[in-house]
Amino acid sequence: MRKLVLAFVAITMLLTHACTHPPPRAESSEPLISWGIAASVLQEFPDIVQRLESNEYDVRAQIAVQLGVKRPVGAAKILVKLLRKEALRPRYDDTVDVLPLVVQAVSKTGKAAVEPLIDALKDKNEDLRAAVAEALGMIGDRGAVEPLIEALRDEAWFVRYKAAVALGEITDQRAVEPLTKALEHDNWDVCEGAAEALGKIRDKRAVEPLIKILSLQDSAVREADKREGLLKECKDFEPRQKAAIALGLIGGERAVKPLILALRNEDLYLQECAVEGLVTIGKTAVQPLLEALKDRREHVRACAAWALGRIGDEKAVAPLIQALKDEYEDVRGSAARALKNITKQDFDEDYEKWRQWYDKNQR
Repeated sequence: MRKLVLAFVAITMLLTHACTHPPPRAESSEPLISWGIAASVLQEFPDIVQRLESNEYDVRAQIAVQLGVKRPVGAAKILVKLLRKEALRPRYDDTVDVLPLVVQAVSKTGKAAVEPLIDALKDKNEDLRAAVAEALGMIGDRGAVEPLIEALRDEAWFVRYKAAVALGEITDQRAVEPLTKALEHDNWDVCEGAAEALGKIRDKRAVEPLIKILSLQDSAVREADKREGLLKECKDFEPRQKAAIALGLIGGERAVKPLILALRNEDLYLQECAVEGLVTIGKTAVQPLLEALKDRREHVRACAAWALGRIGDEKAVAPLIQALKDEYEDVRGSAARALKNITKQDFDEDYEKWRQWYDKNQR
């Protein structure tokens, strides 16, 4: 009897506790469904929804990076959805912008992200479209070429720029003609992106349009504010510099003369880019550069010596020794450095010692 009483008391206590302390309610599955989170992902990241929807930027950044590194099943779709949400968030100077981190993370998921990214490329949010174009370029899947070509006509200039750069990363020949048309765009950033992309694709069809960009005169730049068109908003005209590098990458004899002429420009960075282009072309540029060593402009002579030294052709040794007698210090310095690079000797700017060494070694 005593046992029955004790059992009754125990049951009563359990029922009372159950009434006063109901079991915790199961967390709603709606966030899981809206994010498209698979059970396997939830198992690895049990607090993933809270982290994805956190107001703390560093928490969202961390989960994005982790998803990109571990790449669990379904990570691509989750990251594209996060990309959409981040594009809508206000960004402040005193916080880390999570959007670029999500772009990098989603690009690491590869082909699985291409289809949802292409779909997002049609979104009304221009920040999202730009981020998507960048991600597609980083992935490099050729299935994104046509959508990115279409994005070259986007109403937002920075989306067009990102699309041009992305096409350069994918290096598909289908993009050549649309990119050459983009060289004529009225925003110079878009033009710059197109020039850079064409250099990476390395298709000969781009040579003439790039020469046209490179050959624009400073007077045309100064007149930019008086007309609509390619040079609007432009002072230093960055596309000329990108065009110089692109012509070097594409190569060919046709590109040499315009690059030599670009050395005459007083823009130091354009000179540097022209040198870079000529060095990339290599031996085909040697003879025109030797002729440029006699140019009346001292900065052209200095650039020519610099380029010859980097190309490293021994044919340039005698003319470079002669350049040590130049009246301008910059030319003499460039010639001495070039000689050192080609011959592995170092007589600084001492013309007589270089002459003696050369005569001795010519025998």
